[in-house]
Amino acid sequence: MLANLHVAAGVGAGPWFEFPQGPDGWTEQRRDFMLAEPVRVGTDGCVAVPRRPGLGVVLDEDAVERWRVG
Repeated sequence: MLANLHVAAGVGAGPWFEFPQGPDGWTEQRRDFMLAEPVRVGTDGCVAVPRRPGLGVVLDEDAVERWRVG
């Protein structure tokens, strides 16, 4: 989702970006469990493109290790 957000912003893909917020039970914690801080929808209904390097997020290294397979 974050890679698609950056592409859409970079090529001017339009005013709409599909962002997973449902179904019931789908929470920021479930969607973004591997991120140090979840991606949030602003009060205006927009998702800001992160400004940090790369995809703009920081991984929660403890969560990555906890959910690692193999």
